[in-house]
Amino acid sequence: MLRTATAIGLASLLLSCVTPKPLPYPAQRIRLGSFSFMPPDEPGWFESVSAAATREIGRPGASEGENYLIRARLLTIGSFANDEDFLARGRERLLAEQKGRFSYRYATIDLWPSLGARCLRESFVFWESEAPETVFTVVAFTCVHPRAPSTGIMLSLSQRCRDGHEDPEVAAKAEAMAATLQFLD
Repeated sequence: MLRTATAIGLASLLLSCVTPKPLPYPAQRIRLGSFSFMPPDEPGWFESVSAAATREIGRPGASEGENYLIRARLLTIGSFANDEDFLARGRERLLAEQKGRFSYRYATIDLWPSLGARCLRESFVFWESEAPETVFTVVAFTCVHPRAPSTGIMLSLSQRCRDGHEDPEVAAKAEAMAATLQFLD
């Protein structure tokens, strides 16, 4: 579902009838519900979707057909017995999502304790079965609000590009962005 949503988000960014709004440069903190984060401090980012529970921010890349998408989405989180249970459910979801129109080069999911909160880090590279020349690289973080355990956020950075033009810095950029995530009251 996350990969499908990311692909749809990229397409909606490119084909949207809504005029994207440029983000300020230098970057400013973005608030979404009881969370906030800093987008990458790079020029050229545009917000294409701004709703109560979702933000989609994109920018074109350097090569033809390349673009980047930041997606932040509020989630309702079920209860988990412990971190291992949280991770196991994340892995079950990831395996279920790998069936369908996408083919995966790899997909990983692990606990990400860097924020001192319950977070998962997902990393995957996939392509549409009908368009294997287009590659999607996604690094996503799902975090539970430490003071509101039924509330969560999924924050991701993805790149869509032609095969062979993958940005080796996507994971580092995504982690730097996720490291700015704040849990607000």
